[in-house]
Amino acid sequence: MAEKVNYRKITMSGMMWKFLEQLGTKMVAFVLSVVLARLLYPEDYGVIALTSIFITICDTFVSSGFTTSLIQKKDTDELDYSSVFYTSMAIAIVLYAILFVSAPAISVWLETPVLCDVLRVLGLRLPIGAFGSVQQAYATKNYMFKKFFFATLCGSLVSGIIGIVLAYNGFGVWALVAHNLIEIVINKFTLYFVTKWRPHLCYSWQRTKALFGYGWKILATNLFETICAEANSLAIGKKYSSEDLAYSSKGSSLPKLIGQFAINPIRSVLMPVLSAKQDDKNILHTVSNCVSAACYLMFPVMCGLAIVAPTLIPLLYTSKWNGCIIFMQLMCMYYAIHPLLSINSVMIQARGHSSLVLIISVIVKCLGLILLFIALQFGVFWIVLSQVVTLLLQYLILAIPNGKIYGYGLGKQLKDMIPYLLLTALMGVIVYLFNFLTIHPYLILALQVVTGVVIYVSISIIFKIPAFTYLLNTLKSLLSRNKKTADSQSTASTEDTQQPSQEE
Repeated sequence: MAEKVNYRKITMSGMMWKFLEQLGTKMVAFVLSVVLARLLYPEDYGVIALTSIFITICDTFVSSGFTTSLIQKKDTDELDYSSVFYTSMAIAIVLYAILFVSAPAISVWLETPVLCDVLRVLGLRLPIGAFGSVQQAYATKNYMFKKFFFATLCGSLVSGIIGIVLAYNGFGVWALVAHNLIEIVINKFTLYFVTKWRPHLCYSWQRTKALFGYGWKILATNLFETICAEANSLAIGKKYSSEDLAYSSKGSSLPKLIGQFAINPIRSVLMPVLSAKQDDKNILHTVSNCVSAACYLMFPVMCGLAIVAPTLIPLLYTSKWNGCIIFMQLMCMYYAIHPLLSINSVMIQARGHSSLVLIISVIVKCLGLILLFIALQFGVFWIVLSQVVTLLLQYLILAIPNGKIYGYGLGKQLKDMIPYLLLTALMGVIVYLFNFLTIHPYLILALQVVTGVVIYVSISIIFKIPAFTYLLNTLKSLLSRNKKTADSQSTASTEDTQQPSQEE
């Protein structure tokens, strides 16, 4: 009789390892961003932001569609993996060649001469990323999240150190280029060596077409969303200046850094779990817990970050970055909503309705482009605000079909998140009142952080907030299981040590 798979343990273990991966890499990224921002200037970041527009769009062709198809397909074999590997590599090489040839024209159009060389060097991310894309899909499909932890942490540490050294020695924008490129090289090649899968000399065009039949919808969705998202950056960089783009980009960096703690584990773990347990009656409980946990964690963090931004920015990055304060506050709203959108998107894709996600994305992003065109006439603030409004609309529309698919639509989701909205609002009002104190700003910042955490956790304990109890029990369960595993290994080791003397 086949052993029943415990999806709850798989989900929780996967979430924990993804959380540890995000915690390690994002802490390194945070320290790096602070140090580099103090050493470099907004103009340097502006060049990287412009370059990232084109590389991100091209990378969507390589990393989207096929990878999700491999994860979603239940009977994936060696021929599927190898076919996708060679196809992804071919696409990446062609796209890099196009970037290399068009780099001079792009730099002239954007009136940024250094952009040509930066685009040609940083564009190497495409073939390198394609090289490790199938290993990433293989590891995700087989719940090998522990291996992700070591691969990403290693890349972040080494590339971070190199980036800081180069920035300190006056390499300017090239310090950022080196950091980005070295990080992906180490990540992909480390994952290549720690996973068991290797490309074989086999290929099937029929398998590739079959996988693309499902994946093209996800590819089209992600590509369309990426183009629309990067259109905002391109509009700012072209109509205004690279410095304005640097401020908006840096303003989103810290909320995005924190937001990845929720978004990446959700997408990496929830997709294979929902795809595998499509007939499980407890699926509603699983997604409800995910929504509640995301709201419980992200709402207070983003609210608090928006409140302390005027004090935090000059403390971290120096006063030359004060122009990004308002953009950080706007993007806190954006990344408070983003995990909810990711959950609903994964829920629909896991049931094979990728075309529905594409249709919704096209409709919402078209509305977003209209908002962008209007906002373009009024300034950078309104451009960034249009992003927030577009994301909110997309979440609201995506949640509706999940009512029919899972019985967990917009109404039930709003009901789940209302307690956390109220709790966050109460904490936010109290924390904001500290701004009226006539003491040193850094002391106010410390008081706000400590008071906010104490109030939020205390109310969670007193009123037994469901998400707090769920997360606490999950943590205790994982720690208990790890302790039992360690004890059993220790016992086995002791028995092995004593065995020779018993034989004697």
